[in-house]
Amino acid sequence: MRALTSFYGSLAGLQQLGLLDAAMYLSGISGSTWCLSTLYQDPNWSQKDLQDAISRAQRAVSSSKGGAFSPERLKYYFQELSAMESSGREVSFTDLWGLIVEYFLQQKEDPSKLSDQQEAVKWAQNPYPIYAAVNVRPNVSSGDFAEWCEFTPYEVGFRKYGAFVRTEDFDSEFFMGRLIQKHPEPRICFLQGMWGSAFAASLDDICLKVVGIGLRFLDPFKDVIKVIDDCRRFHFRDPTRLKTRLIVPGGPLLQIFQDFFKSRVTCGETFNFMHGLYLHKDYVKIKEFVVWRGTHLDAFPNQLSPMEENLYLVDGGFSINSPFPLVLQPERDVDVILSFNFSWEAPFEVRDAALLQEDKRGDGRICEATQLALTSQRSNPCHMMSCSAIKPEVEEEGRESAYRK
Repeated sequence: MRALTSFYGSLAGLQQLGLLDAAMYLSGISGSTWCLSTLYQDPNWSQKDLQDAISRAQRAVSSSKGGAFSPERLKYYFQELSAMESSGREVSFTDLWGLIVEYFLQQKEDPSKLSDQQEAVKWAQNPYPIYAAVNVRPNVSSGDFAEWCEFTPYEVGFRKYGAFVRTEDFDSEFFMGRLIQKHPEPRICFLQGMWGSAFAASLDDICLKVVGIGLRFLDPFKDVIKVIDDCRRFHFRDPTRLKTRLIVPGGPLLQIFQDFFKSRVTCGETFNFMHGLYLHKDYVKIKEFVVWRGTHLDAFPNQLSPMEENLYLVDGGFSINSPFPLVLQPERDVDVILSFNFSWEAPFEVRDAALLQEDKRGDGRICEATQLALTSQRSNPCHMMSCSAIKPEVEEEGRESAYRK
């Protein structure tokens, strides 16, 4: 809800300053996707005063949430989830969360779908919306594996693989690029539950985010390699003799701990539209894949996502709490990025995390490909001396207040 309300205020400030009409894209992650998906139900929302939309959002946010768990709503949840399961889909807690979010935002059933938002961009009357999620693995930390997936009114897919499907066909069954079983397009509430599924974090993700240590305390219990034949005199006598190494496995107890801390029991599943595609030929030459790190899943062709039957799409905040990778694609030809950070982190910390991740994956390749000189502009806390607060109720367009750390 923090990102939802904050994004409304940021958009109102952009509209007041006359910058909203100049925006080409609007990209959201986590709670900010709830704001975007609600606004784009109106095909001409950016041409109207946003104060009306803000007033509706204010009533929704401040209203009682107890009705979401009334007997009538619980019956409605059961019917919707049963219908999904009967159609052959995998039902998870993420789908239930989407129905709860639907009540939080609308207080009623919302029949709209993501493809309906094509009416809001058909004449370029609004910025093009891009919703972010990441594909993870059930028993792998998001810090070790996370693939960005973008949702737009026209298509859903992965830039990493160059694989997309029509939005209307998302969560249908595909094999080798052919539609096998068509399923109805999910309603927008189920996507909202996926985009904002912060609860899908594993205990490892929580420890890494809050404490910053992850599963390092298990390192002493991992596989141990011992050299049991390292006596030099044997090598002098027989130069062809090799050292003998004994590998002591960590044992089943370690595996149980790792599975417990890295499992995502509440993570939702969707049908993988890339399943069976032959996308791994010469992929090692493509800069989007982290093949140089031997322990990364990208280094193993049989571990690439097209080999999986299902996708595990969760809140994009598990990777970077800002959708920089989706906006910084060279095809989008972005000149200026206005980034609004509504997370708990300090200002610019999310941007620095994005640059750090790009450095680890390939020496800032995205910024270099788009000719954006972000890598040379690391944040200096000593330079953060001011912030701007937009006040709609006063005559000035903005007011600057200084603060010192």
